[in-house]
Amino acid sequence: EVDSVKFLTVGTEKGQITPEQVTGLKGEEYHSTILRTLSEGAEDILHGDKAPHIQSDALLILHSLEEQPLAIIAIGSTDKERFHEGQGTELLQFLSEFIGYRLAEVLAH
Repeated sequence: EVDSVKFLTVGTEKGQITPEQVTGLKGEEYHSTILRTLSEGAEDILHGDKAPHIQSDALLILHSLEEQPLAIIAIGSTDKERFHEGQGTELLQFLSEFIGYRLAEVLAH
């Protein structure tokens, strides 16, 4: 029951999320899963035209084998309670790390 799902690659081309934007989301620390409750809607890059209506989201940051961001899966909801910082992230963390590892393996070959 989510309202937005978007897969974005990290880069500098149109339609990509920049490395600086990823750093802004996760800070300088290694994070592969970020849950947020939003007060003013989400960023357009993450949820497109649905961004103003998104009240909470889960960001799965997929990393390379060298731990550099490769892509983001942004899952958004108009329900403010769907995703929040106090929520357990074990399953999302596992999915983020598994998908990121497999994507990095495929790109390395």
